[in-house]
Amino acid sequence: TGRIKSSKFVTVGPDSYDDDVRQRRGGKRSPSTLSSQPRKKILKRSISYEEAMEAKELAEKRKELTLFKRPFATLYMFSGVLFDTVCMQPLRWAADPANLVVVVPAVVAVLCFVAAHSLQGAHSALLADLEHSFLYTLWWFGLGVASSIGLGTGAHTGTLFLFPHICAVVRTAETVHNLDFEHSHDMWSLPMPKLADSFQSTVPTPDAPIPSYWEMFSAVLFPIIVWGTGTALGELPPYLVSYSAAKAGKEDEEYQQLIGGISEEGDDGWDLVKRMERWMVDFLRHHGFWGVLLMASYPNALFDMCGLCCGHFMMPMGSFLLATTIGKGLMKAPMQGLLFVWIFKSSGRHEFLGLFRSLLSYFKWYFGAPLALALAAAAW
Repeated sequence: TGRIKSSKFVTVGPDSYDDDVRQRRGGKRSPSTLSSQPRKKILKRSISYEEAMEAKELAEKRKELTLFKRPFATLYMFSGVLFDTVCMQPLRWAADPANLVVVVPAVVAVLCFVAAHSLQGAHSALLADLEHSFLYTLWWFGLGVASSIGLGTGAHTGTLFLFPHICAVVRTAETVHNLDFEHSHDMWSLPMPKLADSFQSTVPTPDAPIPSYWEMFSAVLFPIIVWGTGTALGELPPYLVSYSAAKAGKEDEEYQQLIGGISEEGDDGWDLVKRMERWMVDFLRHHGFWGVLLMASYPNALFDMCGLCCGHFMMPMGSFLLATTIGKGLMKAPMQGLLFVWIFKSSGRHEFLGLFRSLLSYFKWYFGAPLALALAAAAW
């Protein structure tokens, strides 16, 4: 009759990247470390045609729900979700009898801390040090999380906070010839741009030798590692979104757009970014944990793609978070710290400028001569 009956059913489930790869490789299945791991079974359910159309219509409405097109509705729904996530969900979790083993000791610890904080005694100095250490760690960890998430601005808190802090510690150590100063108390108000005057409570020892490179690096290693660990935690949102869609048997729109954008169809072979993205997806699919560890161990602007792919492949969250933490917190961030301590030292700064001048003098004939000819032609 040409009409689609309501009894027609549509099977909804996550599209597998394995099928796309097999089609491009002539139908052959290649061995995969990630796909060979035991994965949770996804129960695909059949829904009616009306339900499928309703889901499609809701998806189209969600695309229109933006801050520019419908600001009041967007802010209203965001406020409701934020209130439920921040206030109601923790209360529901705490009211669950299965969580009393965690809730009761936590409440007792908080009450003991409040009581100890309100009473003065010999323990006050120790309590103040513990509180300051906690806030100091929380500060750098939160900045690391904000650096990965970006808060919609893409602000890199390493450039804004961590690297100036390293510069302040190195310059102060070179000025006073020691590291006997507490650089965690004055870090929230660095006197930009005079970073060498950041920690005024130090006692200069001009006759002592300047601390070595490794002594300066060890002085700033703790905030570097904490900040790097925070950046690893900030990579969870893309992973969780893709993982939730795959577990629920839904189509992950972001992953499908990613795969569609890097497919080999219509690729002339000269698009380097597409080739790199395609190689990254294949590499993650084949190597799993070690692939994530490698991608996280260097400054990688495309690491959000790793989270999407690992979530779609249903890689365990513990494995993903562990590999990301090791790569970002124990490898990438310390290597960045090594570089910036060397640059901020007086001797390292002169060496860096000398190396930069050498590179400019080497490439001046490759860039300077064509530029001079172009300027001469334009003037003529």
